[in-house]
Amino acid sequence: DWLLRKSSTRCADIDGIAVGTGPGSFTGLRIGMATAKGLAHGASKPLLGICSLDAIAASVWSEKLVCAVIDARKREVYGCFYRRGEDGEVARCSEPVVTPPVALAEKISGPVVMAGDGVDAYYDVFCEALGNRFEKAPAHTTHPSAAIIGFLASAKLDEGDVLDLDEAAPLYVRASDAELSLVSR
Repeated sequence: DWLLRKSSTRCADIDGIAVGTGPGSFTGLRIGMATAKGLAHGASKPLLGICSLDAIAASVWSEKLVCAVIDARKREVYGCFYRRGEDGEVARCSEPVVTPPVALAEKISGPVVMAGDGVDAYYDVFCEALGNRFEKAPAHTTHPSAAIIGFLASAKLDEGDVLDLDEAAPLYVRASDAELSLVSR
């Protein structure tokens, strides 16, 4: 409400509600998804989901391979590889994974620009494993940007690629501790 008033925007002027789907903090993802679903339902607007790794990668301008990395805790990272095409669009070269940082680095054979908070968390590991092939992206690429999520969501909206409010769920990539506890029982 505050943002709408400050920007002199009416709810009717909004075309859709975008949300970062993850991966990331399980609780944060659930809260974000529930909030976005509530706003979309209440405003009768389409819901658009953007992978957090995609948003990080889209903020990196490089012709090199881009690796978006989020700290997954438990000595693991969420990671995904990207390339920027001639049209300027960033495209995935892999699917998001959760893996130890050394295992992610072992998948990299050439020059790479790495972005995301996982780079800071495991900077020494990446430096040692990748040497001079490793370049750290600027600080503004550490976290998914709401502006980038908005731009990516706008493209999805134009394509009609919207989420079903009843089926939309965060992208966890791995099972939560609670799920693992249930399975072990």
